[in-house]
Amino acid sequence: MVLEIGVSFIEIYSDSKLIINQLSLQYDVKHEDLKPYFTYARQLMERFGNVMLEHVLRTENKRANALANLATALMMPDNVALNIPLCQQWIMPPLLPECQEANVTTSHLIDEEDRHQPIIEYLEHGKLPKDSRHKTEVRRRAAHFIYYKGTLYCRSLEGFFLRCLGKEESIKALEEAHADVCGAYQLGPKLQFQLRRMDYYWPKMVQDSMDYAKKCEACQYHGNFIHQPLEPLHQTVAS
Repeated sequence: MVLEIGVSFIEIYSDSKLIINQLSLQYDVKHEDLKPYFTYARQLMERFGNVMLEHVLRTENKRANALANLATALMMPDNVALNIPLCQQWIMPPLLPECQEANVTTSHLIDEEDRHQPIIEYLEHGKLPKDSRHKTEVRRRAAHFIYYKGTLYCRSLEGFFLRCLGKEESIKALEEAHADVCGAYQLGPKLQFQLRRMDYYWPKMVQDSMDYAKKCEACQYHGNFIHQPLEPLHQTVAS
């Protein structure tokens, strides 16, 4: 976005000293999962004439931390509207070039049990469930999500944005990650890490990965043998 308007100088602030030192080439990126993100970030930096990297100390970032936790701590009474001015809006630029479509009709099928829909309603329209307990839960969970161009993203612990999948999309992602599309067959614990590397997320991803691997016949044949007895052992005393 800033490149399109002709910006040649940019200042980048981060509360992670490790990331700042890696981008400034003072530290090496040794984790294989982070190297593609580091390469892409360096490619973006090279497109600017001048880039300044600055580390924000924790003592100087108290307002940002308080604002991030405001959604979980603020309790608004019912039927009260509050206008919050938006000073800055940070969005993720698409990796693929955008295209325009004309005369297209789009329909969305929403699952009744979709846990993402209340978060989408809150982020897009500010609507909250009527139940007070669910209202607090939606506010707390919404702080870890962003809704951008009709797609919901979840912020991981590493700071990456993972695309949230529905029921049908999660089944297809499990099949692709488990089958030859991603190389060798993946077992349950490794399967959910593979899905995270593919930038996917849904609430029951860990449990679904374990259950999917248990249903695979090839994994059962080539898996480790379980030597645990079917029944608990009982101590016997010889007379």
